[in-house]
Amino acid sequence: MQLRRVDDYQSWALEIGARRVLIDPWLSGALVRGAADWVFGRTRPDPALAPGRVDGLVLTAHFADHLHRPTLARLPKSTPVFASHHAARTARGLGFTDVTALRDGQRADLGDELELEAIAPDFPYSHNSLGYVFSHGGRRVYLETHVVNRKRGLERAHGVDVLVAPVQSVRVAGVVFVMSAERAVETARLLQPKTWVATGVDPQHGHGLLQRTLVSCRGTVDDFAARLKEAGLPTTFAQPAPGEAIAVGDLVHAPAAVGT
Repeated sequence: MQLRRVDDYQSWALEIGARRVLIDPWLSGALVRGAADWVFGRTRPDPALAPGRVDGLVLTAHFADHLHRPTLARLPKSTPVFASHHAARTARGLGFTDVTALRDGQRADLGDELELEAIAPDFPYSHNSLGYVFSHGGRRVYLETHVVNRKRGLERAHGVDVLVAPVQSVRVAGVVFVMSAERAVETARLLQPKTWVATGVDPQHGHGLLQRTLVSCRGTVDDFAARLKEAGLPTTFAQPAPGEAIAVGDLVHAPAAVGT
């Protein structure tokens, strides 16, 4: 099982042989929240991979930077979709015909012996987003895009091979929306993943009125890597470049595969 970084932000793919499952793909165009770019937008400084073969689609949330409508419009509507309830409703509205809505604790079979289990994140996303533990051949990847629920994670994801989660704090009107490097290190201390990979990288690249007035971002990926090392934990840190993959369990990098 390989974990491939699809872009420079928070799109991922799990690959087993030729099989590819995309997670929160954003593969084309800019992101606009609401009716106009001046409210909130984000553009990528680096291009994403072309989708190529897609055997499954996993959505963590219905927010625009997780459920990117222009990308989903490019995918075959017969693609199996596994998603939180809000995201599943939107996927059906976009024409997808094979959609499985999941709640905390539910499991699903993605084919080729790849399974997932849904884990609800911590506040403020407990009821409108999901993290997932992917399992294949004894290897496990836990992906959480906002705030790891350490109680549920400790129960179901302790000692995973790879934990994919944010390490840069995001606050909106003073409320924590994405966990900080300090909380990430404490999460690593409790869950003891073998490897941590950062997602939601550089959230400050957003622009518009919302970003300027209500959103506060703090920390860098390098800050977290240094803190993790200083903590003396057995967890290693890896950050593949867009297009690169990690072979889950042994950290062997695989070459990028662009396009089909």
